[in-house]
Amino acid sequence: MSYRKLNDVEAALTDSNAAFPMSTVIVVSLEGSLRSSDVRHAMDRLQKRHTLLRAHISRQKKGYYFSPTEEPLDLSIHPRASADSWKKYVEEAVNRRYDTNRPLLYVLFLEDPKGENHTELILVFHHAIIDGISARQLLTDMLSLLGEEILEEHSTVSSGSYDYPEAYQGWPGRWKKLSFLARQMKDEVLYAFRGDTPAPLQNSENRICSLTLNTHETRQLLVTAGRQKLSFNNVLSAAMLSAYIKQKNRSRKQLFRSISFADIRHWMQPPVPDDVLGCYFSMTRFTLALPSASGTKEIARDLWKQMYQSGKTGDIVLFAQMSQTMIQLMLKTRKFRMASTALSYIGQLDLKTTYGHLKPLEVRTFISNNQIGPPVSAFGRLLYGRLRLDFTLLKNEFTEQESEQLMKSIRDSLLSFSK
Repeated sequence: MSYRKLNDVEAALTDSNAAFPMSTVIVVSLEGSLRSSDVRHAMDRLQKRHTLLRAHISRQKKGYYFSPTEEPLDLSIHPRASADSWKKYVEEAVNRRYDTNRPLLYVLFLEDPKGENHTELILVFHHAIIDGISARQLLTDMLSLLGEEILEEHSTVSSGSYDYPEAYQGWPGRWKKLSFLARQMKDEVLYAFRGDTPAPLQNSENRICSLTLNTHETRQLLVTAGRQKLSFNNVLSAAMLSAYIKQKNRSRKQLFRSISFADIRHWMQPPVPDDVLGCYFSMTRFTLALPSASGTKEIARDLWKQMYQSGKTGDIVLFAQMSQTMIQLMLKTRKFRMASTALSYIGQLDLKTTYGHLKPLEVRTFISNNQIGPPVSAFGRLLYGRLRLDFTLLKNEFTEQESEQLMKSIRDSLLSFSK
């Protein structure tokens, strides 16, 4: 018996994990008294609440399936020697392939031996069960359970059937796919001659780093993006691409690619509820020709136009449908990188300031990058009025000093745009 078959995006992420590490790691810094027994109790209730936390991934004749497991979620306990102790464990997690024979979440608890009531929870997920909306749901549930708040006791139905719209199935769907593949092949040929094509790296580990804007800087950036009628997501992607081009001395005569992740839950039939775990996003990839004078604003506008067109033509659905095929091709050839930059931006993370006696201080999220992934890859969100971008770079591509320079360059681009 299985709960359900993995969708195309989930299967693509599982193929990636078979070749390279592919995990999502969330770090929650907390203030307040918290014992390991409290964490264990909350994890047991969380697992009972969500079907896919009682599953592992099995390979069957017709593909990958979420299959039941009775194994409890794993909890390991470590001392919090300093405020930065979490970094070592996160780097280990993003550089390790997820064991799909185990439940698809495990937790590390960094307890405070000094009695100062500061702790960290490190939640490590197989990427197939968590998109931006699932991350919000699981984080809110976990904090509520730790704070001993009352949640409705139920097991979220994660085994329901959700399919693409009817227009993307059968013969109409096949014609759409053929047209999409023709456009992609045309773009691929052009990009092979003119594109930014850094070679895939060999055996390079992830390096984690971050940048933040304070509440005033974040507010200014949001206001400026709104006045310019630009998506905040596109502004962040544009600043990342601009900084990458500058730092790596790329010629602006080249073409560049940028990846954004779009929620497709409302596209599915029936629409996927927010409390259902899984990956319901589209990895949309855009090719950009940049004039020599183009800055963050111009790049963001080009990205916005292409993203709007992608939604209008339905390519946003086709990118999701074809994701496993595209990933398998890249893994087989390993001759080119997916893009220059990638950003997963989830917008506002609506956490309360307190959960019972616990106060969340910070939330960080890192997603494994790999040798065929973009040189610059980040996860972004807003929390308590502050913007945070968490990056996974490859150590063979960015030294520690170069990583710091990149963070400064992106930050400077965002602040310059705000002015």
